[in-house]
Amino acid sequence: MNAAEIDAQIIEPVVTEVLESTLFLAAEPDPSFDWEDGSLRWSTVDLHRPALGALVLATSAAEAEAIFTMLWAGERVADEGAVAGMIDELANAIAGQALAQLDPHQSPGLGLPDAGRGALPPAAGERRYGFRLEDGTRLGVSLRALV
Repeated sequence: MNAAEIDAQIIEPVVTEVLESTLFLAAEPDPSFDWEDGSLRWSTVDLHRPALGALVLATSAAEAEAIFTMLWAGERVADEGAVAGMIDELANAIAGQALAQLDPHQSPGLGLPDAGRGALPPAAGERRYGFRLEDGTRLGVSLRALV
């Protein structure tokens, strides 16, 4: 199975659950996420089994820092590396849970998260989803197929 075949019936509940349990804020689908925002902070996790491809989690730089500050209650400085690590961890959790939903009898095969910055133009073989937390923070999740 290609990652882009993972549909909204699987990814939306997984993303909502991971964000709510991690950030303690309700989340809901919101298709208005701006993938072309040049300030995006994102993380890519390669998916190896039971689906092949990659999952990308993205949010604006300002929203990434706000999430980090909320999670750490001001006890840690929201520096570049720490914020990237937080986005990597969220992406990894979402990827693992999504793959577990596809086949609960097989352990998910994931690569290491890889953080980046900047706009994410559409890729071939990709499905994009947007989410909004109850505080207004927006996040995007992309599932990319191997091409």
